Amino acid sequence: MSSPSGRHFGHYRSLLECFHQNSLMLPSLIINIAYVPLATAHPQQRWQIASQVMLEKGKGHFIDHLRIIQLCEADLNFVLHVIWGHRLIRHANMRSALSPSQYAILGQTCNNAVSNKVLFYDLSRQTLASGVLTDFDATAAFDRVINGLSIVTCQRVGFPRIAGYFMFNLLQKMKFHLITGFGMSSLVSAI
Repeated sequence: MSSPSGRHFGHYRSLLECFHQNSLMLPSLIINIAYVPLATAHPQQRWQIASQVMLEKGKGHFIDHLRIIQLCEADLNFVLHVIWGHRLIRHANMRSALSPSQYAILGQTCNNAVSNKVLFYDLSRQTLASGVLTDFDATAAFDRVINGLSIVTCQRVGFPRIAGYFMFNLLQKMKFHLITGFGMSSLVSAI
């Protein structure tokens, strides 16, 4: 199951077939369905339910080795990808609002960060120079993000105000299921 409602997969299969047939009627309809809630800042009711799946991370069977994967409706994921994953990052890159040390800019990968760290260690060792290297590990930091503050911060780098209202309304009303190997919890509000 890749969406909390367990539905809305048939039209995505049809969507792929439309692309293969070079017909854009159904894709346009799905884009309009996703656009209306965004333009009015009122998320669809089915978008306000998310499932959080707890998976083992790495080796061992300990509670501190779990990671949470959040599953939302596929069309909500599409909207969020377009807004944050594409437009906001592109706009922030054009305004040079992202620090090169974030490795969230176009052309940078986590491999670049690892290569820079190894290069720093090698140069320090070979030149016998002292140096300081700091790692900021944001493990489990995303559940501590203040919704309103993050939206205002995104608006500072070009996030549209109406999209901010949409996201704020979505997060205020969002309810979650927690899914583990023992079953699924009842709906719980984030606030």
